[in-house]
Amino acid sequence: MRYTLLLLLTLACLTYTLAQQIEFELVNVDTQYHDRQNRLPDELIIDNQSTFWRFLSERKYNIVPPRFPDKIFISRSIQADCIQRITNTVVLDSVQQTVTWLSTLERSTCAEKKVRHLTISIPRPPEGYSVLFDTLWTTASQPLNTQITEIPMNNLTCKLNRVAGLPLYPLPVVINSDSLYQAYQLGDAINCTSRIDFDSELILASTYSGDCLMHLMPHSFFDPITNTLVLKVYNIYGGCRAAGRVPLAVVVPKPSQEGYKVLFQEIRVENWEEYKTHTDGHH
Repeated sequence: MRYTLLLLLTLACLTYTLAQQIEFELVNVDTQYHDRQNRLPDELIIDNQSTFWRFLSERKYNIVPPRFPDKIFISRSIQADCIQRITNTVVLDSVQQTVTWLSTLERSTCAEKKVRHLTISIPRPPEGYSVLFDTLWTTASQPLNTQITEIPMNNLTCKLNRVAGLPLYPLPVVINSDSLYQAYQLGDAINCTSRIDFDSELILASTYSGDCLMHLMPHSFFDPITNTLVLKVYNIYGGCRAAGRVPLAVVVPKPSQEGYKVLFQEIRVENWEEYKTHTDGHH
């Protein structure tokens, strides 16, 4: 009996050590309701180019495809009443040969339905592994304010030089300290009209490609449910045949919540009318 117990404990320990959390990157947060007809499945594994382009055309986002030999995307849609917080973890289990995306949903009691379409990037699992989706429901100790409101751009502008310095400093970038700002500034990559208070502000900088008359319309909002600050940039087609590339750096208030993430999202639209349709009452 003692031998059997010891064996069981050893196996349990072995299983624990072989199941480990792995790093993932949040690629997309979509808060809008979608037409339920002819739409993608609620859970989708994007591990090849054809599935990726189908996903991209459905969602209207301009997302850089992963290097499919190295990474894959996983997408899931969550709709439930009164979600307060979504926390995500990804666990690789080498015994079961599975990779599991676990979404922990914290909710309270109310009738308001919340919607989140999430996409993450993970390292491509080994051959023969299955990708699984799991959900854990918990109850919030008290109701939280989960209202999404667009946050204002601070009345400061920064010039991002599309040539000088940028090869040395990768984009997109969240500049959140004086030392990081000075590195970009010394490289002649960025310069702001006045001093930034990094205790309360962030600089979000990236470059966007399109045609030579493209217009960029940045919007920023904070999603308390996923604890994510989103810079959503609408790239409006300008009708020019020549290619163009435009740098953009904006200053936004720093979220007060701990452990927040920053997400750059680009939406390409054909004209100002389509831009207006996207932004009327939506985030």
